[in-house]
Amino acid sequence: MSPITNNFNAPTHGNFYQAERDIIVVSSTDALVAARRLRAALADDREPASRAAVRDLDEIESALASPRPDRERIARRLESLTRTLKAGGALASAGAALVGPIGVVAGFLGPLGEAVTKLLQG
Repeated sequence: MSPITNNFNAPTHGNFYQAERDIIVVSSTDALVAARRLRAALADDREPASRAAVRDLDEIESALASPRPDRERIARRLESLTRTLKAGGALASAGAALVGPIGVVAGFLGPLGEAVTKLLQG
């Protein structure tokens, strides 16, 4: 049996599960838990979250709670949420409390979450 090697060329967030050659990065349940952690972190932040950010997060949680989450819908809202938080300085002030959960949801989205990952890096 040959050794298994996994290479990740970007920051990763969340749990990784591997069985044979298949890797499941983040489940919808993991992403929903992360979205709820994000809501709690926003509530703890000194600056109140904007209405737009709260609406985006409401939509993300609603979509993640559905039996078949619409990844494209979630990706649009997550990118909007991340841009709003970045513009308002919340990502800089709250740091990992926001970036970690956002990264987990982006991980669930796979390639659709790439734009958000780039926003978190830049």
